This record gives sequence, C-alpha cells and structure tokens, in this order.
Amino acid sequence: MKIDCEIIANSDVEHLQQIYTGFSRLHREGHLNLRQTIAHFDRLDRNTPNRWSDYRYFNTTVVIDGEITVTYDMHDWNWIDEEILNRSDFYFKRSYDADYIASLDGSEKVFPLGLNFAVTSAERDPFKLKRATFYEGSAWLKAVLKGLRIDNYLSSRETERVDNLEAFPDFTCEPRVLFMARMWDPGKVESKSQRQAVEAINESRANCIALLRRELGDRFYGGVSHDEYSARHFPKALLTDAQSSNKRNYLDILKTFPICVATVGLNGSNGWKLAEYVAHSKAIITEPLVYQVSGDFEAGSNYLEFNDPHSLVESAVRLIEDPNLREAMMVNNFEYYHSQVRPDALVLNSLKLVLSNVNADVSARNELIVNR
Repeated sequence: MKIDCEIIANSDVEHLQQIYTGFSRLHREGHLNLRQTIAHFDRLDRNTPNRWSDYRYFNTTVVIDGEITVTYDMHDWNWIDEEILNRSDFYFKRSYDADYIASLDGSEKVFPLGLNFAVTSAERDPFKLKRATFYEGSAWLKAVLKGLRIDNYLSSRETERVDNLEAFPDFTCEPRVLFMARMWDPGKVESKSQRQAVEAINESRANCIALLRRELGDRFYGGVSHDEYSARHFPKALLTDAQSSNKRNYLDILKTFPICVATVGLNGSNGWKLAEYVAHSKAIITEPLVYQVSGDFEAGSNYLEFNDPHSLVESAVRLIEDPNLREAMMVNNFEYYHSQVRPDALVLNSLKLVLSNVNADVSARNELIVNR
C-alpha cells in the first residue's frame, strides 16, 4: 500500500520549491499517492511589503494517510509560530536552532531539515501547474508554462530545474576559488539590530573579496552583484562583469570552479549558495554554520570553516594546494547531496522519520519505500 499524502499549499515562494519538487517526484515515480489543496489567502506579489516577512508564505503542511500532520518550515529565521507547531504532529525546520527549540512546548516534534535552495522539477508537474492560481497576469502565464514544462521543447530552459542544479565532481577543473555575493541595503531594514547585522555582513563580504583578490590573483574570481546601493558604497567589491551574477551566467561560471565560498545569510540562515555548491559537488569554504542540518555534514569532511578574511584565504590556499583534500570533499558533497539535499531524498528522509515514529501498522508501510 502506498502512502497517501495531501499537500496543503499556502504559497508558491521559492523557499518551498524543494519540498514541492520532492513530493512531486516521489509521486511521479509511484512511491506515494499525492494530492494538493490550495489554501489560498493571498496572491503572490514580489512588491508586497510583507512578501519576505509574513511567516505564512514560508511553510506548507502535508497530511499523511489523512491523520498525521507534518509541517515544513523553510523560513530563514529560527522562530517558530507556536500555533502552527501545536497543530502539527511533526515539524521540520530549515533554520534549526537547538537551544531555541528546546525552550518550546512541543519541542520533541521539531526536527532539522537539510540545506535549502530554489529548485523545480525537470518534468511536467501538474501540482506546480495548479499552484499557478497564486499568480495573476503575466506571472500566472509564466507559472503555467513552467508547470507544463514548455521549456523542454525550447533551446533555453529554466535555470532552477533540478537537472541544471546538480553535477558530478569534476576533477579536471583548474583549482580556483569562486565567491560571488550580494549586498543588503540597511536602509530597507526596519529593525535596528538587524540593520546592524546587515551592515556587518556587507563589510565582511567586501573585506573577504578584497583580500582574496590581492592574495590569490587569477586563482580567484568573484565580487558583489551590481545594484545602486553596492555601486555607491562598495564600488571596489563589484564583479568585473555586471552580467556574471545573472543566474544562468552564474551557473555556467560555477561549473568551472572546484572551490567555492559561502557566507551566512540573513538571520544566520544557511544560504541557498551553500546548497547549490553541495549539489554541484564542490569543495566548500564557509563561515561556521549557525543552524543544524540533517545527516552528517561536517567541518573538515564537507567544508572548511573561516571566521575572518585571513582564515578564508588560508583555507582557500589549502584547498588549492591539496588535491587529495579537495577531491575527497567534492566526493563527500556529491554523496551528501544525493542522500540529504536532493528534493526527493530530503522529502523521503522526512517521511521515513515520521513513519518510524508512529504505530506499527503505519511503520510497516514504510518498508515499501525503504529499499527504493
């Protein structure tokens, strides 16, 4: 008997695409029966002021076998809406803060989720097609075309398809370092404490770029994307080619660099670039992770840590000069991606955990997917 799952979709934001894509793929491959209900509360508009702060946009609920309620919370911050937690049997949190979660009633229901990135199906997806109802006008048409996967018949395909975002380790690449980032405009941040954090992030990124350029020369490529704020405040840190930060161009560049740098995102989140590096089987240098992720993702094996520009350069030189460490890390991240981060793997792991914690009858059904 297949597991019966109903997704109750609150929105179609980028953060949730990994979850939607994972469920869709498992359904398409016959591992579960999936239905989708649109819990429509608002149209999506990138210009809406609360677009990036309204908590409802960033979580979705899945009901298993009509009785087990599972919430997937993909927001950057560690905060959890206790009302949503109370009505959940299981709660998977992207930005998993163990100390904060331990303070909550119902903390035993909360589990860490893997790295997050915006990724969509490579095949026609009827569930994505149905979520086009969240949009209007040209945005609705674009969503429909993506759901139908019209780009399968075109020369130019959507950049966020899963087949564009994963790769085998490439040991033939010249050992060079990539660090492309963006700056945040503190003037657009309401909270004083968060504004100060944004300013610190910006300064740190600019300093890292300056030192990498000076110490590594042509063994490094990077900078910050071009926008009005960055051009005014950090002109020396800008990318030499303004078009290289375009998502399609960035992915083309990424494929040719075996060593990649990640920094902590807003609210301490594990950024999408970190997941993209793992999906592309890269050797990674990152600031210490603030939030816990699923599985074995460890310093020294999957990434090297840095705390300041000088330790970043030291780690970069180490990976450039040590091919054994670099290549082992690339293999480790290839394996971690396929076991923990790939959309269907991430969702399947969560379902296994849920079913292993419920009664024996439901656990028995889990055996149908364990050996997938």
